[in-house]
Amino acid sequence: MPALCTHLYDYAAAETVPVTACNLCSAPPPFQPVADVDRYGFPVRTVQCGQCGLRFQDPQLSAAAARAFYATAYRPLVSAYHGRLINAETIQAEQAAYATQVVDGLYPWLTDWHAAVLDVGGSTGVVAEAVCHMGAAHGRRMTGTVIDPAAEALACAADRGLTTVHGTLDDAGAALAPTYDVILLCQTVDHLPDIAGTLGCLRAKLPAHGLLYVDILDTTDGPYKLDHPYALVPRTMLAYLTRAGFNVLSRRLTEDRHVAYVVVPGRHPRPRAL
Repeated sequence: MPALCTHLYDYAAAETVPVTACNLCSAPPPFQPVADVDRYGFPVRTVQCGQCGLRFQDPQLSAAAARAFYATAYRPLVSAYHGRLINAETIQAEQAAYATQVVDGLYPWLTDWHAAVLDVGGSTGVVAEAVCHMGAAHGRRMTGTVIDPAAEALACAADRGLTTVHGTLDDAGAALAPTYDVILLCQTVDHLPDIAGTLGCLRAKLPAHGLLYVDILDTTDGPYKLDHPYALVPRTMLAYLTRAGFNVLSRRLTEDRHVAYVVVPGRHPRPRAL
């Protein structure tokens, strides 16, 4: 069992805010307690919405506290937990293997060979580059844009010839194009402070033929962790996608135990059974 890592971050001093409504169904508190400590040993309270079943932290780090956490403590904390150095340089080999899985998941649905790719939380750009290479191999002129709050990771993405935006989707504003043909939300959605808001924003940036790739770590049996304010399971992720106006083309279990979805814009009341 990994050692506790509470000495690497002062959670007690961090600013937190109470949750006033479920992010998925808007139900008000009270919420049902699920856990009062996370995998690192922090006293993070996880609750469950009695209406839709979404599990999430309450309270959550404030926006300012979350930015500070990711800027200073996140990589050292994850490195200590796993017992190995995880940074923009060391993670790229792992990301390359992961990128192969993303490409395999997208390939059957890229019949028109989409051109403009946006990777939200795209780190070093390994995945966005792989998707662009796939399109280029079929004769398309591909462009890739990566948004990430880690400047060190974005430097690697820039070296790959990708357009980079430092910060979050909320920060990007005019730096982004009106639409993108493929949007990637890879190992990112459960880190977001507002999943519903982000999915709505991405839905607006996809044309009718556009594709969104999103994956979750199924937390049916945990673990709960400070860096994931939402503990998603396939049922709640599907509800998020449906409410945001997406239809699910495919759902698959990846080699690294993530559940990956390829979805398209649509307004049908129910996605096909999966």
